[in-house]
Amino acid sequence: MALWLIAAAIGAVAAAIQYARLRSPSASRRAVLGVLRAAAMAIVIALLLDAPLGRPRSVLPSVFVDASLSMTREKSSLWQTAWDSARVVRAESVWTFGDSVRPGDPDVAPNAVSSRVRPVVERTMATGRPAVLITDGEVQDSSALDALASGSRVIVLPRVPRRDVAVVTLDAPRAAVDGDSLAVRLTLAAGAQGAGAGFVSLMLDQHALGRWPLDAMSAWAERQFDAHVRASGVQGAGILRAVVASPEDAEPRNDTLAATIEISRAASAVFVSTSPDQDSRFAIAVLRGALALPTRGFYRIAPGMWRQEGTLAAVTEAQVRQAMRDAPVAILHGDTSIFGPPQSASLGPLALIVTPEGDDGEWYVTATPASPLSGALAAVPLESLPPVAG
Repeated sequence: MALWLIAAAIGAVAAAIQYARLRSPSASRRAVLGVLRAAAMAIVIALLLDAPLGRPRSVLPSVFVDASLSMTREKSSLWQTAWDSARVVRAESVWTFGDSVRPGDPDVAPNAVSSRVRPVVERTMATGRPAVLITDGEVQDSSALDALASGSRVIVLPRVPRRDVAVVTLDAPRAAVDGDSLAVRLTLAAGAQGAGAGFVSLMLDQHALGRWPLDAMSAWAERQFDAHVRASGVQGAGILRAVVASPEDAEPRNDTLAATIEISRAASAVFVSTSPDQDSRFAIAVLRGALALPTRGFYRIAPGMWRQEGTLAAVTEAQVRQAMRDAPVAILHGDTSIFGPPQSASLGPLALIVTPEGDDGEWYVTATPASPLSGALAAVPLESLPPVAG
C-alpha cells in the first residue's frame, strides 16, 4: 500500500507542476487533464516500484513426511507421530519422500532405503510453495535444505538416543587372483550414545577371512579400519561382506555392508616393476578397480631381489619370468630390458611403461603466498638466477 501512496503522490505533484501555470483551456478542463496525467504518472511509477495489485495472501505449504526405514527403527512410533504433525499443519497437499517424492498415505509403511531432500527441493522450485518437512533428521543430503523456498521449515522428531555402530563404506578391489592379498578399507560410524567395544569381521561368501577387535567409540565418532586378508579357496564372483558387532547395538540393519568381487584362478594381467614407485601402485589400482582385471604384481626392490605385490612375499626371478610368459596381458614398468628383448618376455600382449630419468618427480604450478624476499629480488634480472632444479 505504501508503494501506491508514493506513486500517487509523485503523479499528483508532477500533474500540478505541469498544469498549474496554464491559463487555457478552462479550469474544469485543466482539472480533468491534470487528474488523468496524475493517474498515468502514478501507474508508471507503481510499475517501476513493482507495487502489488492487492493485499498479500498467504500460500498454503506442501507437507513432506519422511518415509525412510529409519522412521520405524527400534519399533518406534515416529511414523505415527509424523502423520499426527502433518495433520495439524494447514497444507495444500501431503507427500512422502525418501528415494523419491510420492503422494502421502499413512497406511503404507515406510520402505525407502534413504532420505533425500533433493527431490523435495525440485518440487518446491516447480510449484513455488513453501515446504514443511517432517523427518527424524537422518537425511543424506542435508545441504540441499538451503535451496528450499522461502517460508519453508523443517520439523525434526526427537528420538531416544541409543548405542549404535554402522558400516558406512566398504572399499575393496573389484577383482583379484586366488591366493592374493586383498586390501580392504572400512569406515565405521557410531550413534548418539557411541558404541561399545566389539569386533569387525570380513567374509567372502561363507568363508571367514578374518576377525579383528574394535575399541569403543564415542558419540558420532567415525573410524577408518584397514585390513589385509588372503582370498583363497573361492573362484568366480563372490560377495565380500563386512560385519561389525557391538553390545547393545540398537540397529542391526546397518551392521553389514557387501560388495561383489571376482576371484580368478589365474591372473588376467601381470604387472612387473623394476622401480616400484607411486605410479606403479596407481597403475595396479587402476587395473583392479576401473578395469576389473585380476592382476598380480611383482616388484624388484634390489638387484636379484623380487617381492610379490600385496603380501611382499619373496619370489625368484624365474617365477617372475614364468608369470610374465603365461600372462594373458603383461605390463613391464621401469627397465623394459630387464629380461632381454621385451617381445621375448611375454607370449601375449605387452605394455611397456618407461620411468623418467632422475629423481626430480613431477612439478606443478600452484599459487603461493608472498615471499619475504620478493622486495629484495624485485630488481634482480631473471636470467641471473639459478634454475630451480639446479
